Amino acid sequence: MASTRAYDIVLFGATGFTGKFATEYLLKSGPMNVKFAIAGRSRAKLEAVRTDIAATLTGERAERAKNIPILIADSNDQESLDAVAASTKVILTTVGPFLQYGKPLADACIRFRTDYIDSTGETPYIKNLIDAYEDEAIANNVRIVPSCGFDSLPSDLGTLMMANHFAKKGKKLASVRAIVVKMKGGISGGTIHSAAHMIETTPLTTLVKAENAYALNSKDDPATRPPASPVLFQYNKDVSRYELLWPMESGNAAYVRRSWGLLGRNYGAQFRYSESLGIFGSVIPAVFALFGTLGMLLSMVFPPSRWVVKKIFPQGQGPSPEMLKNGCVEMKFVATSEDGEKAVGVIKSHIDIGYVGTGLMLAEAAMCLALDDAVFAKAREEDVSVFGVKKGGILTAATAMSFVLVERLKKAGMEFYIEQ
Repeated sequence: MASTRAYDIVLFGATGFTGKFATEYLLKSGPMNVKFAIAGRSRAKLEAVRTDIAATLTGERAERAKNIPILIADSNDQESLDAVAASTKVILTTVGPFLQYGKPLADACIRFRTDYIDSTGETPYIKNLIDAYEDEAIANNVRIVPSCGFDSLPSDLGTLMMANHFAKKGKKLASVRAIVVKMKGGISGGTIHSAAHMIETTPLTTLVKAENAYALNSKDDPATRPPASPVLFQYNKDVSRYELLWPMESGNAAYVRRSWGLLGRNYGAQFRYSESLGIFGSVIPAVFALFGTLGMLLSMVFPPSRWVVKKIFPQGQGPSPEMLKNGCVEMKFVATSEDGEKAVGVIKSHIDIGYVGTGLMLAEAAMCLALDDAVFAKAREEDVSVFGVKKGGILTAATAMSFVLVERLKKAGMEFYIEQ
């Protein structure tokens, strides 16, 4: 990457709900020598963001926040996106819906050889990137890494952790079931509107293809084995929880399977992945939770109810400060090796994972790409695991940053460990 770039990281979408948290994290916790700028359509709104964040800081960090450079760019103005991409080593974008706004920026990043991180949870968008840019991104050694927030980073890195656990024993994975056993938090208007836009504007055939278990596998890596079936309702003795349908399962599973394919299927030739929501206690609250989940999903399918949901959750708004303060998540990864051995891995976040935690993960991923080239080079040289990082392509968190990012996230307060 050219060292003459004006910035290490530019955050596009700093005025949005998630973008503000990523900006705040970079200014509060990022190294002072990181060359950082924020970008968006409205100078006034961007100035308000940096003023608000500066008011929460002291000393040099407060002064830095007050003077953080502002770049004006619009998703509908390709020239402005080109200028931003040409100015920085890494772009972190939270501007969605990505099916509507994402592709022009990704295009600029590939042409100007600028690494890219985003917060999308839209599987059809990632599929579009793969179809349009995979070969060019590989040829240009550009790392395009979508879904580095709660969609789908914990699923991806948790699976990597379990694959590595068994690899150290000379074993391969047969399956991983990721179970969300604890979660407190809320949902933002941006998330709702992105989902609604995907449903409203994407042809049904495209949505159905995106639900395919191997929708995100590269064209030269077709997968033929049937995937693990989604969980609707059952009891799981491994985690002492009732398991329910988890709405994020299909997108996260496709993302994890892309990592499996890009890593030469080193997890295990017959590897299978699935997810669920785990409910502790008696069957009654579990049944209520199941109907609540199904009701939420159905409300997004039908236009009248979807219109109501969009009115209840306007863009730019999100969970209350109290909900964010008390947020947390715990995921357990029940892994089985090809010879039948079981192990359980854990990922924990002690902050709201959907927004504050997503801001943290996005920021750490962006800093990983911008600042850790020497660490990546050393990891390749020492071959610290069988799951090496890629230099270019439409990648995943595991294939672009691997355990280099895991170590960053652990230092930032997230927990990754093997329980049994």
